[in-house]
Amino acid sequence: MSRLGGVVRSLLGGVIAGTGAWATAQFTSDMVIRGEAIDQGLPRAEGKEELVKVLGGGPLRTGPWYQDVVATQGSIAHVTFVVEGQKAKCDICVGLKRPPQWPHNALFQLLSREPWELAYCEAAVIRAGTRKTRMPLLSPEECRTCPPAPPAGGESARPPPPPEVQS
Repeated sequence: MSRLGGVVRSLLGGVIAGTGAWATAQFTSDMVIRGEAIDQGLPRAEGKEELVKVLGGGPLRTGPWYQDVVATQGSIAHVTFVVEGQKAKCDICVGLKRPPQWPHNALFQLLSREPWELAYCEAAVIRAGTRKTRMPLLSPEECRTCPPAPPAGGESARPPPPPEVQS
């Protein structure tokens, strides 16, 4: 029985060590992605005069890491972090994309010299008496998920709505 107990303890120790190593690697990867999102998102927030005014003026500061959200799926990362001004705070939502040929974010971060590509960046601002309002922080030329800009004539570049069904 003692031999079986030793094997069980060894297996249990291996599972605990493996779980700890995986959790540490995941946390480290998320913190690197968070840093990349802040490096790309914060300057855009600081450059948006309307946002700085809503937050009560600069300088803008990021909130603590434990208030942030990092979600990854495949080669896409979605990061939301808190930015505080002099009188208010808001969420900055950043979408990052890495080249899909890398099988895992950790490998990309360790072995690649390429930066994450910015897919979108917007502020979620709570104004007095309203719900959260989204404020884009990218120009239409930079934004990969924005609707097309209207042509010079001012007409919408979107297709016309479908005709109404009459009964």
